[in-house]
Amino acid sequence: MNATDCRAWLLPIAPEAYVAVGEGEIAHILSGWLSLHPVPRSPRWCHDVFLWQRQVVPLFDLGILVRHESAVSVAGGQVIMIVAYAAATGDVRFGGLRLGGLPFSRKVTDDQICDYPSNYDGWEHIAISCFTDPSHGPVPVLDLARLFDGSVAVTGRE
Repeated sequence: MNATDCRAWLLPIAPEAYVAVGEGEIAHILSGWLSLHPVPRSPRWCHDVFLWQRQVVPLFDLGILVRHESAVSVAGGQVIMIVAYAAATGDVRFGGLRLGGLPFSRKVTDDQICDYPSNYDGWEHIAISCFTDPSHGPVPVLDLARLFDGSVAVTGRE
C-alpha cells in the first residue's frame, strides 16, 4: 500500500447493503446468539443492549435503519461486531453492530470517493465519507463516535 491507500472493513448490514469502518476499529466479533436486553421506548434499529466485559454495550441494527431489513442472516444466525471509538472526552468506548455475515477487508484509495447511496437520506449524520467498492457499489464509512454517542441526531425510520 502507498500513502493514499488504506484498509477498511466492509460490514454486511442487510441483503446487498454494506457500510465500512476503519482497519483498527474492530474490537471483537461475536458469533451465535447472546442474551440481549431490550431498552424501552427506543427505536427498532437500536432497541437492545448486551453485556460485554462488564460493560453495557448498545446494539445497532443499521439494516433496519437504512433498509427496514434486519442484518440477521437468512441462515438464522447472527454476527455482532464490537467496535471501539474515541468519545468526545477522549476515552475509548464500545458499541455493537448487528451484521448479516462476517466483515471482510478491502484496500481503499482516494480515487474511490463517491456520493452516499440513495437508499437512506441520513448518511451524512452517521458517516464521514463514502467510497465505491468494485463488487458492492457505494459503501459509507461510519463515524462511530457520532453514531454511538448521539452527538448528531440520527433520523431513524420507524
